Amino acid sequence: MEATRAQWGSRFGFLLASIGSAVGLGNIWRFNYLAYKWGGGTFILVYIFAILTAALPILILEYGLGHRFRRVAPLAFRKIGKPLEVIGWLPAVQMFFIVVYYCVILAWVLNYLFFAPGLSWGEDTNSYFFNSFLKLSDSVWSLETVVPVILLALFAVWFLNWVVIIRGLQKGMEFYAKLLMPILVLLAIILIIRGVTLPGSMQGIQAYLTPHWEKLGQPRLWVDAFSQVFFSISAGFGIMIAFASFLPPRTNVVSAGLTVALANSGFFEIILGFGSFGTLGYLAMKTGKPMEEVVTSGIGFAFVVFPEALSQLPFAPWLFALFFFLTLFIAGFTSSLSLVEAVVATFWDKFRAARARIVTAVCLSAFVLGLVIVTRAGLYILDIIDHYITAYVLLFVGVAECIIVGWVWGVDKLIAHLDRQPGMRVRALFGTIVTYIVPLILIVIAYFLAQTNLRGALSTLAAAGEPGAQMSFMSHVAVLWVPALIVVLALALFGWGLASPGNAEFAMLIKFWIPAVLTLIFYQGWFGEFKEAYGGYPWAALTFFGGGVLLHIITLGFLLARSRGHPSLEADLAREEEEFAEGLDSGSAG
Repeated sequence: MEATRAQWGSRFGFLLASIGSAVGLGNIWRFNYLAYKWGGGTFILVYIFAILTAALPILILEYGLGHRFRRVAPLAFRKIGKPLEVIGWLPAVQMFFIVVYYCVILAWVLNYLFFAPGLSWGEDTNSYFFNSFLKLSDSVWSLETVVPVILLALFAVWFLNWVVIIRGLQKGMEFYAKLLMPILVLLAIILIIRGVTLPGSMQGIQAYLTPHWEKLGQPRLWVDAFSQVFFSISAGFGIMIAFASFLPPRTNVVSAGLTVALANSGFFEIILGFGSFGTLGYLAMKTGKPMEEVVTSGIGFAFVVFPEALSQLPFAPWLFALFFFLTLFIAGFTSSLSLVEAVVATFWDKFRAARARIVTAVCLSAFVLGLVIVTRAGLYILDIIDHYITAYVLLFVGVAECIIVGWVWGVDKLIAHLDRQPGMRVRALFGTIVTYIVPLILIVIAYFLAQTNLRGALSTLAAAGEPGAQMSFMSHVAVLWVPALIVVLALALFGWGLASPGNAEFAMLIKFWIPAVLTLIFYQGWFGEFKEAYGGYPWAALTFFGGGVLLHIITLGFLLARSRGHPSLEADLAREEEEFAEGLDSGSAG
């Protein structure tokens, strides 16, 4: 049994591992679909707003918790209050269930990586994926049998995870993050350049960037933007708390959070989107289809649309198909490594069993549970489980983290710890964001909202004699109070930011703004559940698979929180707290 906790070999390794965790499959398919759905320029503007006011502060909150208490999520919350340990176990258990189905998707990607040299999916990529490859059954209850080729790939994916994680933090997670992330960046750059230089690419890029300002007033746009950025940054998983706990005591995590957020959302989503939409524009030109028929959401984007587009490239289509699925695999594999590493670290921190045994137990049990998802009904089951975890557990954990830090423990204590570190201060970052950047974004939003409604009002005046013109004119004029209110809010925020004491901006985001936003998203999803069954699935299937997983996460979370840890745990926690405080005091004095 290891006597001491692992530690990162370098800050650079920690950053690459964090970026590898954040960058995943959703960066490539879900972001692109949402950008097109809401009008790229419109969605990107709201998305940047969501990054600055929600993703970045909660990422720094999680980094700060892990770094301050030097422990994974359950034990970090336990140091705040023993009953709160369960709040850390809920994301730990959910991570385990997420990686179960996440690795099945990686198995699909691995298969397609081998299909790429021969473009084996043929001309009808939709039929090939759903019928020939997945052998998808007609019902969620028709599991029938496992698909051998996916089963073999799933075993390979879990074997690779086991080989990496069993080597330890520095020789495993950190080493492979340093190896794979530069390759991922290089592949992404190649795909971007290839995408934007294809014939017809400008049609796709225009569709990506063309704003639809009239959609700014639709609440669903804001819900989608905040949901995507929250899930994309790996918030609420407990991963970033675990990763930060492995850092040396004197480390600035504020700048680290900014780096990870910009790399994940800036490069691997917004910039990479140019390459994706350039390729889709080429596909639209070749097939004669409009863009709305080309762009799809979810797995269809990666396994149906892109294979079709890549097959029709004018030069070496097999090579760029290989690059695309290698990009997908590395992005997904680094995320799976972070999930497994965080789960393993969480169990080791409390129970102190031999790391090799924990790694083997996690990988083997997750592989066995994944067998149900490699059946012919696997896609249905995966979709249901993913919906329930992302729609409920992650959002609940995010709200709980903000409430515990903001109101129970005290956000001022977190800020004090963050500001004791060398480098970027909390006020320097969030004072700039809240005082200058956010008001500017709000004024831009208000301008385009007002412009859209004024145009609508003027167009109805031109058709004054037509039926309903007067009512249409009044409806456009009546909502002009919204952009006016937004301008007032922006100016008030600017003035408050200039006059606010200390780190009030960061505290406001943690205590009020983020809990309110996540609660709204939670409520919107919960309300939708009662309006209609998710995905058209039978209620019995939703209850059995989705509700069953939720029940397991809650039950196991409470059982693990109440279980006795290793006898040395309490002594270690007390000693580490004293040593950490002394180290900070001596560091500050120096």
